[in-house]
Amino acid sequence: MNLRNHKAALTKLSITFVIAFATLPPVLADTFQVQVSPVVPTDIVGGAVGADVDDAANFAWQEFIALNWPALTTDGLRDVADVNQPFGDPDYSGPLVWHTFRHKSEIFPGSGDPAGYDLTDSDFGYSTLPPVYTYEPSVGDNGTVPACAGQDPSDPISLINLDETTQIGLNYMFAGTAPDDIENDVNSFPQAARFLAQGNQVYFEYVVNPDALQPDGDPLYTHPSCPMDEGDPGYDHTYCQAKRNFTAVSGGDGSPSVLAAPYVDFPPGTILVKGAFRELNSDEATSGRFYATKVRYYEDYVPDPSQPDVKAACYWQREWGLVSLHIIHKTPSSPNFVFATFEQVDNLLTATGDPVENEDGRFQDDGGEDNSTAPTLVFTDSEAGPELTIVGDPSNEADYCQAETIGDRLYYLEVTEAAPNAGYICQNHRDRSIPAHIRRVNRSAHNAIEAYIEDQGFTDSPFLYYRLVNVQPEPFDKTEIETNKLHDNRAPAIYYLANIMVETDYALQHFSGRLDAGLKTDYPANFNLFNARETYQNTLTFDQGGGLTDTANMGGCMGCHGVAQLGGNDFSFVLGGGRVTVPEAPEITPPGTSNPAPDGVVP
Repeated sequence: MNLRNHKAALTKLSITFVIAFATLPPVLADTFQVQVSPVVPTDIVGGAVGADVDDAANFAWQEFIALNWPALTTDGLRDVADVNQPFGDPDYSGPLVWHTFRHKSEIFPGSGDPAGYDLTDSDFGYSTLPPVYTYEPSVGDNGTVPACAGQDPSDPISLINLDETTQIGLNYMFAGTAPDDIENDVNSFPQAARFLAQGNQVYFEYVVNPDALQPDGDPLYTHPSCPMDEGDPGYDHTYCQAKRNFTAVSGGDGSPSVLAAPYVDFPPGTILVKGAFRELNSDEATSGRFYATKVRYYEDYVPDPSQPDVKAACYWQREWGLVSLHIIHKTPSSPNFVFATFEQVDNLLTATGDPVENEDGRFQDDGGEDNSTAPTLVFTDSEAGPELTIVGDPSNEADYCQAETIGDRLYYLEVTEAAPNAGYICQNHRDRSIPAHIRRVNRSAHNAIEAYIEDQGFTDSPFLYYRLVNVQPEPFDKTEIETNKLHDNRAPAIYYLANIMVETDYALQHFSGRLDAGLKTDYPANFNLFNARETYQNTLTFDQGGGLTDTANMGGCMGCHGVAQLGGNDFSFVLGGGRVTVPEAPEITPPGTSNPAPDGVVP
């Protein structure tokens, strides 16, 4: 997407752009207007309930632009845009706003307090820099991971800490177009995507403030695994009290139907992001189509050659490309958060490297593959339990996607026993195309960015090559899907919102209900007395007094995070996980070999 003359299109679609300054107040995302602004929008125009799909999509783009604005790099500042730096400059190499959010290990360190934690500071020490990634004391030097042999330990600490290697423990995700010839000790699986989760200042302050849930309480980052028996250590921890109060409602079929204090309720303005990065091949790295920055990731090594089975973690820092970004934002009108997800436009390719979708998201080439995956997946669900298999023998590697036919496609490897895991599964295209209204807003955003960068004197920007997949502004039940109204705010593509790089496998692309041994299921029914539902209700809506007003079997990102809500964590898996004990390194045995990473072959 090089610069073109879009004046007619800009006039027709009423696209506007602004160069925002620090004096601008918080803004709402305006209908049919995408603004190139460093100001994070506070809410969707008209609110999240019953939101117009265009307004919700525009809100998502405003978030994406503001959070990808260059950040002030002054020591002691996080979450602050540098309004003297333009958006999208391909030569800018500093951090972006969302990079300066705290990584989950900076909020929930493996031991001790978060770095810089100070009850006397107005932000509780949130803005402390450089980042400190602390894991449990048995890791490295008292929780600090050492540099790998060959990595310069004096290299400044990256703000991008990729310490997750799977899609929430379900599968490893690979890009066939990524390089496969990186030395194993540098990157044992160079085609694999790796992930991180970060939270903004509002999230951090709620988690570390002892008074967040009740006066003189326990800060949430210190929470234990809550015991069941009164009198056991940790039973009276504020978090455990809050968890019991919430699960009394979420596990009680609506009786009681009012939450007792304390309970976890993040304030509006809370933002969580989840990003995915991977190695770029030489053509991608020079294409200008990927936002690339230095990341930190982890590998296993053998500290003592006399004990080859005893491994430890070390880190590398290299420049990788951003392939996806989730933005989860609680707004005044959306207590269940607004979920938006973006992807780099070249993620989905055919085996021969042709784009499956155009830059706005329109489907254009399936590479001759009728089914979304190879092999074809077959799913059944019932009260007896879910089952997922393939067309063929799920135990026979020969019936899976073969290494020599993967080409440039995305592919993944399931790791749970219930899922077909004897070979690779190639992703040919999405199960649900990006709808027309989202494509229209993507085009609007791309046009606005092009006009802006032309005004700034750039010839291109990597952010022209990212697109919104969809956005979920509010929960609704599976029975409310409008299959014949694809542009409605109850459309299937909204309900099943999923990112092709972060939520690729069947359970996540088709999520509803809950997870059972790595598969999704709509059973058993709960809240059937409260709301006459016949499936598992994973998302609850409360009034301001904590009274339960509605339930839903919500799908996609919101429904999946709703499972965290049911556990008393207000949609935050990071809170539920608590202290981050270890950084993840690949632990993969590729199909067809008995040599596990990092000493084995790469796919």
